[in-house]
Amino acid sequence: MYGIGFVNLYALQSLLLLQLKHLRDSMIKLVLSDMDETLKRANEPLVPKRTLKAITALKEAGIDFGPATGRSAYDTLPFYGFDARYLQTAICGSGKVVYGKGALVAKRVLPAKTLERILQVIAKHKDTYLAYFDEGPAEPPLDVSIRPAWMIFGVTQAQVDYINAHYDSFTAAQGPNTVPHDKDFISVGILAPQDRLAREAMFDDVLTQIPEIDLVSPYTGWYDVNPKGFSKADGFKILLEYLNLTPDEVVFCGDSGNDLTLLELSPHSFCVGNGSDEAKALATYTLNGTVDEEIVAQLMEALVADGGDISGPHVQALIER
Repeated sequence: MYGIGFVNLYALQSLLLLQLKHLRDSMIKLVLSDMDETLKRANEPLVPKRTLKAITALKEAGIDFGPATGRSAYDTLPFYGFDARYLQTAICGSGKVVYGKGALVAKRVLPAKTLERILQVIAKHKDTYLAYFDEGPAEPPLDVSIRPAWMIFGVTQAQVDYINAHYDSFTAAQGPNTVPHDKDFISVGILAPQDRLAREAMFDDVLTQIPEIDLVSPYTGWYDVNPKGFSKADGFKILLEYLNLTPDEVVFCGDSGNDLTLLELSPHSFCVGNGSDEAKALATYTLNGTVDEEIVAQLMEALVADGGDISGPHVQALIER
């Protein structure tokens, strides 16, 4: 009788330990989110108030938050009202700049010679422009007084005015005609023709002539320029190593082209309902709501309600079945 009771007690303890391990493994400590068409609409000038409130509640619950974006840090700041606290932890420039708990963890720049070669290739493609974001210093604290813009090479003011009137996701300015060699080029992009065939021809030509880069499109008419094989997923790995987190302790939310590698890598990746079919196929989960419904804010609120448990009822209720 004693032996049976001892065995039952041992079995109960083992079961409790397994349950505690499962609970510990499913506890989220960090939420990362793409910006445009995930956390906010691309044409919105600010991250919505409900989302900001959800971020604050998340942090108060002991779960960190950070944007994971193709935008540079200084291009991201305006959407948070120039409040650098929202970028204490962040993956910027598609992984080229990484911040962890207020420290600069990694910084990678594109060589000026690469930009020169891109300019040479796109010169023969109509309605195609190369742009770089005019950075402030990457080292914290970020200078929130700086108001930089996307500098577009070799355009007139009339062309800048036209671009600003037709592209509402960034602010353009006249850039130089040649590539300066005293700049850090972190966020670089190509404004592409709206015509699909012309856009595809430019895309193929650039990658054929400059195979050491990748072109990734977060939305039609724009390509992020990244080093070959380098993406948000690389920034994710760097950040987790610095913060001493495992992938199981992190949520990532995304919607499209420049999120694909991280959606596939992260075990707790979420694609918003308005995301691309390819993004939904690679994500672990699809959320049953869109950016217009602030679905990422709802997910953060659910994580707070469930105590950071990814398997909790509030989180699970947001997942498309």
